[in-house]
Amino acid sequence: MDLTVCIVSYQCRDELRECLHSIRANAGAVEYEVIVVDNASSDGTADMVASEFFWVKLIRNTRNAGFAAANNQALAQAAGRFLMLLNPDTQITHGALEALVRFMHNKPWIGALGPKLVYPDGGLQFSCRTFPTPMTLLLDNLGLAQACARSRLFGRQRMTWWDHATARRVDWVSGAALVMSRAAFRRVGPLDEGFFMYAEELDWQWRLRRAGFECWYYPQVTIVHREYVSWKGQRLGQVLWGHQSLWRYFAKNYGRADALAARLITAAGSTLRAIYWLCGALGPRAAEAKTMRHLHEVVVKLALGLTRMEKP
Repeated sequence: MDLTVCIVSYQCRDELRECLHSIRANAGAVEYEVIVVDNASSDGTADMVASEFFWVKLIRNTRNAGFAAANNQALAQAAGRFLMLLNPDTQITHGALEALVRFMHNKPWIGALGPKLVYPDGGLQFSCRTFPTPMTLLLDNLGLAQACARSRLFGRQRMTWWDHATARRVDWVSGAALVMSRAAFRRVGPLDEGFFMYAEELDWQWRLRRAGFECWYYPQVTIVHREYVSWKGQRLGQVLWGHQSLWRYFAKNYGRADALAARLITAAGSTLRAIYWLCGALGPRAAEAKTMRHLHEVVVKLALGLTRMEKP
């Protein structure tokens, strides 16, 4: 078996259907299997997979176990020489899986590989990045990473200064479409289930680097990614889990001082943003301003330990 594709689904029936059709139509000569783990979706996702895709191995969870834990369920049953994490809101393009496997073949020093991700309109997603630090977090919270995206200094964390046109070694790639070799997986083990959502692939590839493997970005392969489909109507939860997971990553891998710095930087940045939206409360975007002010106020409380995240 060349490749095992692991897909975690949650409230994304229609997108997952398109994803599975795209795999079947574009896999090429790759010998593959697909394992879908449904995290107790209420929209009929699991029933759709069972009735329409007989060739997919389906695991039904009775609760939302989170992204890391559900992927680990699939990885534990995977038979492939290469293991792929794939989001259900992606679409595989012609020859993509075959090209990814071919690139990693006979390159034992490459532990992980990520393709070029694009939006449905063809726009580039910045899916390869450097490992975050308190400094890159500060630049992001000050708005300098966005305002000076073409700068190697200010845009280094998301690598926005670069045209993303050539294959190269990077620190880490998005878990929306990530291929890992079996050898690397044996060394680093499964995803850390302490991450409920977000930063689990970041932590995985940090461990990969420490184990001596390289991670590569391979833009010769393009995969379409809609992004955030499972978070429809849940902007607050998406943002809060993103922050919570990043702080956990800092605490686990960099130590208490950097974790505290990350929380304080986020709290300061969100305080400034809350003030900005408060000033716009009487303008034409009053409804949006109220929502965004509330969002940043909750982020500040979370960063300072005044509130806690509860798993759904």
